[in-house]
Amino acid sequence: DQNQYIDSGMPALQMSLEAHSLGLASCFLSPNIRSANKLVGVSSPNEVVILIGVGALPKKSTAHRSERKPLAEIVSFETFGRVANGKS
Repeated sequence: DQNQYIDSGMPALQMSLEAHSLGLASCFLSPNIRSANKLVGVSSPNEVVILIGVGALPKKSTAHRSERKPLAEIVSFETFGRVANGKS
């Protein structure tokens, strides 16, 4: 069932966001389903379709942070291309 990937994606995203709010790092993993099922003891008809690694970042992280654009540059208001401050 292809919906299992969609159905698992939103809760996985929420878990990742919650981990971030707690100061933890997370990583989505797409497992080999048979191996993951065996590892965590899941039996048919259920399947492990996603794993989430969660852990503490080192005190000095080398993770790259990209610069964010101001919201006014990327948010449209009611009509595509009309930015939130009302200007086009």
